[in-house]
Amino acid sequence: MNIFREYNRTTKKPEGREKKIFPGQLPIDHETRKQPDANHVWAEIVVADLPELGENQKHSPLDDTIDESGSIWVVTTNRYEAVDREPEVPATVSKYILETVLEETGLVADADLAIRNAIDRLPEDTPEAALNKKLAKRGWATESKIERSNGLVPLIGQLLNLTSEQVDQLFIEVGALGRRLSG
Repeated sequence: MNIFREYNRTTKKPEGREKKIFPGQLPIDHETRKQPDANHVWAEIVVADLPELGENQKHSPLDDTIDESGSIWVVTTNRYEAVDREPEVPATVSKYILETVLEETGLVADADLAIRNAIDRLPEDTPEAALNKKLAKRGWATESKIERSNGLVPLIGQLLNLTSEQVDQLFIEVGALGRRLSG
């Protein structure tokens, strides 16, 4: 199987879309059944040797040789380096570590109390809102782990005036601390 990536003809930079194609087939956009427009070309990717990776690393190309002959370019990546990966936002973190990080960073003096008070301020003006508030209270009181997708997480972000990106960073820090403590 060959790998093709869409390249911009002018900048000679990849445009992101990548396809795996069986030998002898031509890369086309399966949605439009066409080759890329006049500004783009499919390039077959040929990879040289890859370095060994550490646990939190990925391969990053250092230089490409582009052969522009024909309707399909051939891009040979001659050298790769190992670079650190962007940290992933954990799907779940420990509630007690989250509370500790919030307190130790000075965001709140008593995380549990601050979050319980924020939950108490949630509206109860509809049956659905009342049920959501009740679930939030019970969830915070009983759960030992907090999922990033949990409806309480945006509430915590609002309480602390944090953007979604800052909440993600908070989860990354809490997850890292949790791994250090358990490892």
